[in-house]
Amino acid sequence: MKRFSPGYEKNREAIAGLLDRIVRAPGTVLEIGAGTGQHAAYFAAQMPSITFVPSEKDPALVESIDAWRAEAALPNLRAARLIDATEEAWDAPAVTVVLAIEVVPATPWAVAVGLINGAARILPEGGELLLYGPLAPKLEEIAALAARRGLEARPAHELPGRNLMAVFRQRAQSGGA
Repeated sequence: MKRFSPGYEKNREAIAGLLDRIVRAPGTVLEIGAGTGQHAAYFAAQMPSITFVPSEKDPALVESIDAWRAEAALPNLRAARLIDATEEAWDAPAVTVVLAIEVVPATPWAVAVGLINGAARILPEGGELLLYGPLAPKLEEIAALAARRGLEARPAHELPGRNLMAVFRQRAQSGGA
């Protein structure tokens, strides 16, 4: 069943504009915690040269995401994946970007840790982890954790509503990391 949340409409244009500047085409974005699927459908429509792979841990939300995907009928919007960020193994394709909108501020710290660990495992050298939301209170702690996982903090982007898009880039892998 297709779900709708008014909150997903807020700031979507600002987020899409920033993604359009940050994500290099052709690229593949794995969205962790895609919720209803509204963002993935909107972003895919706005950026046809970028492939979007939405994911959720709740099967009911995966169903909603797939309903948005069916309605959008876009070739760059892939089927939703069932991914729990706290799990060690993710059902993820090769990606250049991992995106999480409002996940870190809205979930327990263990989810943020799992998200950063998972992104560090699957991103290639130069790949980026993008975290969006009111992150300022935890940004230093997030950056320290990311650095320990090989993700280098890049300048954060300010967006409306005291939100940030924090950017972390995967450094070169060393030996048997």
